[in-house]
Amino acid sequence: MSNCPNCNNPIDEHEAGRKTDACVAIVIMGWRPHMIADHVWVGESTNNLINKEEWLPSKNIADAWEVVEKVIQDNAMTLRWYNPDGRTSHIGVTFGFGFGNKIGAQAFTAPLAICRAALNVVAND
Repeated sequence: MSNCPNCNNPIDEHEAGRKTDACVAIVIMGWRPHMIADHVWVGESTNNLINKEEWLPSKNIADAWEVVEKVIQDNAMTLRWYNPDGRTSHIGVTFGFGFGNKIGAQAFTAPLAICRAALNVVAND
């Protein structure tokens, strides 16, 4: 089990919500908190402002897909979804690197599984 590069808590214990969203914004997206406006992330340029109240990758699949695109752009080559226990209680996400190297995570929802897997990619880099 890997620890989060941002908060140092076990990644598999991250729950859907603001704390996980902040870890993903900082570690994966490369964003930083705005110095004055507490509700805003600053993206790759100072003109790129992201509202923290609206960007929720651990709960929203569209926002989580931005995370997938960033991980694939920066690191991974493939993304795979799977059902780890043969039931519908968990979703697994794996990012693949080259021949047989895979890093992933599981969660009750796809957005949270994506966030955990992405954090695992950086933690195991």
